[in-house]
Formats: sequence, C-alpha cells, structure tokens
Amino acid sequence: MDFFIDNIFLVSIAFVSGAMLVWPLVNKASGVKLVGTLEATQLLNSKNGILVDLREDNQVVGGIIPQALRLPMSNINSGILELKKKN
Repeated sequence: MDFFIDNIFLVSIAFVSGAMLVWPLVNKASGVKLVGTLEATQLLNSKNGILVDLREDNQVVGGIIPQALRLPMSNINSGILELKKKN
C-alpha cells in the first residue's frame, strides 16, 4: 500500500493510459459510429442521412443548419417520435 501512496503520480499515469487503451473498445461496443465531416456530408447527400441538431435554443447563436432536424436535448424523448416518423 505504501508503494501506491509514495508513487501516486505514476499510478495515476498508469491508470489514465490504461483507460485510454480501453476507451476505443468501449466506443466500438456501444454501437455508435463517429463520423467526420466528409463522411457526414456523403451520408446526407447520397444515402438520405438525417442530421440531428441537439443544441438547446440558447446554444444556437451562430445559426442553424438548414437540413438539420432541430431536437434540443430537453425535448429528446418527444423528439424521438418525430425522428422515427422521418425515417
């Protein structure tokens, strides 16, 4: 136990690096696929993808995306029904 206390910095680094190694596996298992801007554009243009804007009204300062379905996180439960209708 003294080793961990005396070397808390090294133990912390080991824990964080281990978590960083496991994180991609956790993301892959969740079933959520992250896409970049190029792939998102391709999905919207060629495969009838739906872009969902989850920002709250007070966060939409810079403007909105014309094609996006506005679904604030505060209304996510009711908005899922609207999303299913579009699909």
